[in-house]
Amino acid sequence: MDLYQKLVDYGLTEKEAKIYLATLELGMSTVNTIAKKSKIFRTYCYDILRSLSEKGLVTSIIKKQVKYYEVVDPSKFVQLLHDKEEKIKEAIPQLQMLKATAVFKPITEVFEGKEGIKSIHMDILQTGVDHYVLGTSTTIIKFLGPWFDYYVKERVKRNIKVKVLTNKSPEAQLVLKNAKRDLREVKYYPLTNDINTTTYIYGNKIAMVMYAKEKFGVIIQSQELAQTQKTIFETLWKIAEKPEKR
Repeated sequence: MDLYQKLVDYGLTEKEAKIYLATLELGMSTVNTIAKKSKIFRTYCYDILRSLSEKGLVTSIIKKQVKYYEVVDPSKFVQLLHDKEEKIKEAIPQLQMLKATAVFKPITEVFEGKEGIKSIHMDILQTGVDHYVLGTSTTIIKFLGPWFDYYVKERVKRNIKVKVLTNKSPEAQLVLKNAKRDLREVKYYPLTNDINTTTYIYGNKIAMVMYAKEKFGVIIQSQELAQTQKTIFETLWKIAEKPEKR
């Protein structure tokens, strides 16, 4: 690799590299001489030499009202590289904070109505991992009707297992029915009040479906939040009540 290319790789522009090498070879010289040597127009040379001076690579003196330019000791490059490295080191903590913010910022999507809630279930299928369900599963079965049967068949076909924590009620039989066939393990959550939402925890996502006046759901993509919800679910699962065998 020639000197010109090395200077460009260092960070000089192509014209800066040409002017620097021309000045280095000439020694102390005027702009006119440097322009001829580098084959760069004299008007451009002024700006380029000013830039090199600001970088500490070129110095100038005035003799008899004429300005002369000269390259400083080439070892100055080493000091400049060191200075650049120190500046980058100082910036690294801030850069890491920006990266952390970008990585851990949750992504949230909102889905409305029956079709929107179907989309949430399709996302669960596409993710394709075993998952947890917490809440009133019987409500969602009734709300989605025959389509929920299709969803379960697709889930079983893909061998996706599910653990369900639901409320203990006569309606819970809908969830218990064909549980083994449907790769569904069910327990009753140890809570006195009903949960009026259904929460799905799968992969690095949490989906929550609400059944108030306006039916809607949200998917939150966040590894940290999903892991926290998994831990809570697993803790509840250990103390949850198993349904009686019939």
